[in-house]
Amino acid sequence: MTDKEKADLVQGYTKNYHYLTGEYIRLVFCSKWESLAAFTERVEYWKLVRVIFDLTGWGKSKTFSKCRQKEYVFRRELIDYIAVKNGCSYNQCARLTDRDHTTVINSVSNFESRLNTSTEVKVFFTEVMEYIRENYHIYNNQTINEESFVTNVKLQPI
Repeated sequence: MTDKEKADLVQGYTKNYHYLTGEYIRLVFCSKWESLAAFTERVEYWKLVRVIFDLTGWGKSKTFSKCRQKEYVFRRELIDYIAVKNGCSYNQCARLTDRDHTTVINSVSNFESRLNTSTEVKVFFTEVMEYIRENYHIYNNQTINEESFVTNVKLQPI
């Protein structure tokens, strides 16, 4: 399909939508992965993190540490990518995790590259997104913030 054919298709779609509803819409071209990562509702950062942690068994202390091991970097990249594609700004992600916004920009960019090159990352990302779509609503009525990730320590009798 040529660029002109795409533009005509989009223009026709938006005109029909306006004619039928009286509302205007804006269509934005995106990659397959951006489309898969997007939700219809805005997500809250820490609720998103909680859903991912519940699926994967990851913990906050290691995931958001300053550690540069590949596994922990991958975790942060995944979370940042999903959060940014759902309305969180780079600055907001950085502020919530005590990082610089340029680190988050790099994180999102690196994850996009992984999605385009690694089959394992594509499969894992698809599974994570399916789980989030199926379970995010469970967390809607809960107050989840950074403090809710503190692990309860059980004291052992002496």
